[in-house]
Amino acid sequence: MTPLQTNSLVLHNANIITMNPQQPRAESLAIRDGRIVAVGDWEAVAFHIVPSYDTQLALMKQGDAQVQLWPGEAKRVWDQMMGGIAEQQLVPGIWNMALDFNLSKPFDDDPGPQPTHPSLGDLRVRQAIAYGINYDYIIQDVMEGDVSPSASPFEYGWYKCEMERPYPYDPEKAKTLLEEAGWKDENGDEVRECHGCLYAKEGDPLRLQLMGYTNFTPLDRTEEAIVEQMAAIGIEMYIQNEDFAVIFGGWSDRAPRKTGDFDVMIYDRGFEQDPHTYVANHWASDQIPSADNPDGANWHRWQNPKADEAIKTAGSTPDIEARKAAYCALAEEINKDVVGVYIYLFKDGYGLNKKVHGYTVSTWGSLSWDVANWWIEH
Repeated sequence: MTPLQTNSLVLHNANIITMNPQQPRAESLAIRDGRIVAVGDWEAVAFHIVPSYDTQLALMKQGDAQVQLWPGEAKRVWDQMMGGIAEQQLVPGIWNMALDFNLSKPFDDDPGPQPTHPSLGDLRVRQAIAYGINYDYIIQDVMEGDVSPSASPFEYGWYKCEMERPYPYDPEKAKTLLEEAGWKDENGDEVRECHGCLYAKEGDPLRLQLMGYTNFTPLDRTEEAIVEQMAAIGIEMYIQNEDFAVIFGGWSDRAPRKTGDFDVMIYDRGFEQDPHTYVANHWASDQIPSADNPDGANWHRWQNPKADEAIKTAGSTPDIEARKAAYCALAEEINKDVVGVYIYLFKDGYGLNKKVHGYTVSTWGSLSWDVANWWIEH
């Protein structure tokens, strides 16, 4: 059960007779503010760490576990695997899957914003990548509709910005932009090379690393789809996934995000109820990570005065509407400069045995936030 406040009473090791025909007897009773908030067995809620995913599935199928956090399969597949014993409950989520572009040159022992990335330093290349992604296919076919479209960092909560996708799927427009940017396939190998491009060496191929983290099937499927779609517009993109600790490590770990040693990164990220700490650290021009600023999180190496002003405005007033307007102004700058590409928003999935009752799903609370109200049908 959840910890109870000081004005609460818990009785356990008792023989309690209830008025609920589905649960006529119980061992424990929780009272808060003079009201019964939970009736059940004292040992009824126990969290076990089960490292093996296959073991987790087996426990759920056998009915030996009642809840599985974040199943890896789509709801349709997972529900079918459970054979009617359990089903996924999809919670409106905060986890926003997006590409992050590195605007500076990687692997040069310089974490600063200069020199410019050989290919991604050109806005037209970033726009082409955004136009080259088939969002509907990824959402409906790859993710089987278990996610919702995302067009900006601010997709939920009081700060949600109602924005259309700025670069909808248009592979022909993507190809035109790449041609204009001096990336052409003149040797016929289906990968474009630099022929008059802005920053790369003449003849260099348009080859980009796509870096994510390991052991997350939805991410794997998304990466594979994007790599295929980039190939269709002449960009060779290859997947380089690393352990979670590597991707999200700190400056002292020489994590790629911190040192700027990556091309394109893909992962899901989310805000708290108040997003400002994340926002200011992630997009302000003075938050580029370095030895002098190891906690900076502007992985993009992006500098934009209008974005800085919007961040400052959002952090300097208690007016919710003014803050929302400032965050949406920031989102406009992020999309205009194509600092990242927002793809979809997860619906957090929890697998629950059908005998579990009394829970309420919430975007802001983990599944167990109201565990005191749960009860199990016997």
